[in-house]
Amino acid sequence: MKREIDVIKYVLVEIEETQRSGPIQLQFDENDSYSTDKLNYHLRILTDAGFVDGEIKGVMGGGQINLIKSITWEGHDLLDALRNEKAVEMAEKEAEKQGSKLSDLPIEVAKSLVIASAKQLFGL
Repeated sequence: MKREIDVIKYVLVEIEETQRSGPIQLQFDENDSYSTDKLNYHLRILTDAGFVDGEIKGVMGGGQINLIKSITWEGHDLLDALRNEKAVEMAEKEAEKQGSKLSDLPIEVAKSLVIASAKQLFGL
């Protein structure tokens, strides 16, 4: 499965909106904008990369249990960068100029490109 920036943002927003205080058990279902498999995969790689503090447990028969403590500082930085849709669009265009896609770049490069685009929008 391929990593997708839009799905990463969706997962982080779901955690942020669901979590009030303390750990949560995050479950995805057919009402979500993406497939459960895709969302679970992205949650797993966000957790593995340190953007989410949590524990992902596989269950017999398929599926997984997602025990989420919180979004980490780095996860919040990533989410904040991805919220600026104009900056994301600019970053996607810049990646295309270089013959790539934003989702194909390492996440730190993609985040840096979005942040640089946001800075450019604000004349910084």
